[in-house]
Amino acid sequence: MSQEKKGAFSDSVLNRGVKIAGEALLTPGSSLLVDGQFKKGLAHVGGGLVAGLVLGPIGPLLVAANSYCQSVGGRNLVETFTKPNDLRDQPLSNKVAAAVDEGVPLEDLQQDIAEDVEDLYAERSHQNEGADAVN
Repeated sequence: MSQEKKGAFSDSVLNRGVKIAGEALLTPGSSLLVDGQFKKGLAHVGGGLVAGLVLGPIGPLLVAANSYCQSVGGRNLVETFTKPNDLRDQPLSNKVAAAVDEGVPLEDLQQDIAEDVEDLYAERSHQNEGADAVN
């Protein structure tokens, strides 16, 4: 499957619906398992069981919400609601439109975007190194 087709499916309404249904009806961690993130998914399955014993019915719901947030948005539940979206999280077209509206010179915008790309690259590289260490 090409990267373009795979990416289109992963963001589809159907796929998100399957993930939500899995989290609600099967087990916390289902959406991560659907994504092929087996270690994280299984950790959420276990966490859901423990949370259910400790917190009652709300525990697995919180773990399921965390799993879904990580699967869809790449952030955990706490980050999803506490970390404000910065300009790096906006689509490039929105960022360019906002910069043009504010009268930001093209060179400044290009520099800002280049810095964002470098930051995102470094963050992703760091995440991949951590995942490699776990594997």
